Amino acid sequence: MSVWPIIRGLMSKRSPTYAGFRDYLWDLLPEAREQILFEELGEVGCHGDTDDLTAYRFMSMAFLDALAEAVERGDTALVCRGVAMVEEMLAAGDRDLDDVVQIRVLEKTGHTPGLTELFREYAGPITWRRMVYTEGLPPPERPATFGEPVPDGRPGPEASAVRDWLWKHVPLSRYPLLVVELDEVRRTMSLAAMTPERYIAEAVVSGMLRDNLNEFVPGHPDPELTEAAAAELELMVADPGMAALLRPHTATLTAEADRNPLLHSYAGPLLRAFLQG
Repeated sequence: MSVWPIIRGLMSKRSPTYAGFRDYLWDLLPEAREQILFEELGEVGCHGDTDDLTAYRFMSMAFLDALAEAVERGDTALVCRGVAMVEEMLAAGDRDLDDVVQIRVLEKTGHTPGLTELFREYAGPITWRRMVYTEGLPPPERPATFGEPVPDGRPGPEASAVRDWLWKHVPLSRYPLLVVELDEVRRTMSLAAMTPERYIAEAVVSGMLRDNLNEFVPGHPDPELTEAAAAELELMVADPGMAALLRPHTATLTAEADRNPLLHSYAGPLLRAFLQG
């Protein structure tokens, strides 16, 4: 199936739910994006996918860490955006997400000097009722708001479609793909500049093939890894959209196959024809 027909309707809506927390956090808190990708990179490095990552981990390692760092920098505006997010999450009525907020945020704010005070100063009415040690204190007169909207920092629809296709069909590209994204987010706090061409060039050609397949002893490629890469490249060549994106890199792919003869040996008929031009 070609990647291009799935572009429409690809972008998910911001959703303060347990299942949608990762995307909700990504969209509203750019300062947490680097840590989101860092957690995903570690998970892919250990398990090959991110299926076991939950809202609990993103809440602790990305959301709360971003607020703690904001307190250290004196960035009250960022803390206020986080406090407004907490209020919205509690108001959403998702019991699972509600538990995450209670356990990972409201019961932990006292562990970060300054964060509890800011929560007490800017908490919305629902958050205020759920906080500890507020009995007898007057609630905030002006609860925090989100402030100015922030760009969602996602790749465009075509780049997202290519990314999703690679994630599903080319598992060996997942780790280098996240490395590319992490580098981009560290520089810009956004993936808006990512393109289909960059995902192919940087995650597949440079990352998966040039780096991953040659990380072992030179001249002694890993047969199992090479066989898997050949099978995944065969799928890419079979897809018209992916084949078009790969075509500018034919010379590089051929050079990699010459350097790792097992890639020639394991190549399927479509990949073999592709390498021969």
